[in-house]
Amino acid sequence: MAIALSASLLLVSGITSPALGDSGARNVAPPKAFYLSLGDSMVFGLQFDRLFEMLDAGTYTPDAFDTGYTGGLAARMRQLRRDQQTVNLSCPGESTATMIKGGCEYTLPEPDGPGLALHTDCEGPQLDAAVSFLRAHRRRVGPITVSIGGIDAAAPDAEIILVSFHNPFSISNPGTDRLWQRHYTAVQKGAARRNDVRVVDVAEIVNANNVCQLTFLCDSGDSHPTDAGYRRIAEQIFRVAGYRR
Repeated sequence: MAIALSASLLLVSGITSPALGDSGARNVAPPKAFYLSLGDSMVFGLQFDRLFEMLDAGTYTPDAFDTGYTGGLAARMRQLRRDQQTVNLSCPGESTATMIKGGCEYTLPEPDGPGLALHTDCEGPQLDAAVSFLRAHRRRVGPITVSIGGIDAAAPDAEIILVSFHNPFSISNPGTDRLWQRHYTAVQKGAARRNDVRVVDVAEIVNANNVCQLTFLCDSGDSHPTDAGYRRIAEQIFRVAGYRR
């Protein structure tokens, strides 16, 4: 839950987004030339069984993780803008600290990490790479989705959406749902509200009623969504962004 205490990521760039709000009342900006996806393993589309199978077979490629919500949302947006390109800077295992300072273990060579490739490789911290990309493509990026515990990255004219994930301890420790909402989801929503950013609360989609169908928690203890779970999340982001209108 330490991620939730690092909403200071919102302030790193010193620039906030335009008023978006949860109500979706303002006019919806259409998808721009680039969709920028930031965050951790949920953004990457990771699923442990698929990862371990590829590692054992020596066939690992980040392209195999194309069923995450990033890919699902990108596919929906391409129905509105066929030439949109997706830039996925996510790194499995990324924390707010490593996002700001660098050092995501997923890409570190052994013995510090597995040394695996990302969807979009970049040098240095993910946040720096995001800010550099946005500055190099001013007014051409939107939306930006973030799932890590904070938001904002030097794009005052972009649609910024915070994706707040479900409780990964809901099966092993059912009593933690209230704590998760208080110390993780509420902190994220508060930070988003102060910066007028939309929020997708995945707990509204993945919960006690369907967690076994939409994640691998019940089968293998893996809290990452199934393909169906990722599709549901992507559709919710599309809806919250207002693109359905």
